[in-house]
Amino acid sequence: MAFDEGVVAVVTGMGGSGTDFESAVGSRSFPDNVKLSFGTGNDSQIYYDDTDTFWDLRAVGTGALMIALAGSFPSPDGSAVHIWAGNSGSVTANASSRLVVESGGRTILQLLALNSNSSDIFFGSPASNQRGFITYGGSTDSPADTFIFGTAAIARLHISAGAFAFQEATVISTTAGDLKLNPSGAIDANGNLIFNVDTIRGRSGIDLEFQAFSAVGNPTANRLILETLDTVGNAAVNVAYAEPTATETTPFWAQRGDVTTPLVGTLDASFLTFKWDPADDSVTVYVNDGGTIRSVAIGTVT
Repeated sequence: MAFDEGVVAVVTGMGGSGTDFESAVGSRSFPDNVKLSFGTGNDSQIYYDDTDTFWDLRAVGTGALMIALAGSFPSPDGSAVHIWAGNSGSVTANASSRLVVESGGRTILQLLALNSNSSDIFFGSPASNQRGFITYGGSTDSPADTFIFGTAAIARLHISAGAFAFQEATVISTTAGDLKLNPSGAIDANGNLIFNVDTIRGRSGIDLEFQAFSAVGNPTANRLILETLDTVGNAAVNVAYAEPTATETTPFWAQRGDVTTPLVGTLDASFLTFKWDPADDSVTVYVNDGGTIRSVAIGTVT
């Protein structure tokens, strides 16, 4: 093979000597395991071994790779493949980075797939090549248009429009400070306003507090009411508390017990029932005595 004068590269065999050449117009073919070397010390080399293509950036010494998509590019950061499209400012990539994508504007890492397939990022280790993963299903994939987050090689959380669905029993906690929910609307549990649960428990040694607030200057009484509903939706108060105000006009009942009928129908026979009446600011105690309702006023609220 003949070459024009002028040295632009060195071709070396796996164990042979170099040959100077300047590539002319047209194709050039090299045998297997012949290296195209760069640098006075053959520091960086490209070759094909009959199966795979290799780019050895550190045949001699150290070095990284800069892929420049704009002019005036710097040296690559650290020991990484650095794709550069502009200066992002006074910042240097982490020393452990192996791929750096940098731009002077918006930077996007794009994954493209068919509508019926997913785009995935896998995090691997000797335990599993997808020990952790983030998956996004296409518009006709199953589940469609859904983020899937996995740990320990198992999907744990699905996020889609209007849904944040854990895939197993899950504990939500904080290692310090409060856990706060701040919705713009009501909090719903199983299709009911909070809470439709069997038991609410506080930790040992602390008070379990339920608080009802009214806006500043609002004359309506602050009320905290825990109630049960029968099968047709009639409400019966089990435990209730109210702090009446001077402008409160509606009598308020408080009863403790397993109430299965509306309070206005039959008082529960097992427990005392209290009624506060704003007309005279008094409290009356009621009891169901074998079907006869008996009562006694216990004074004015102070």
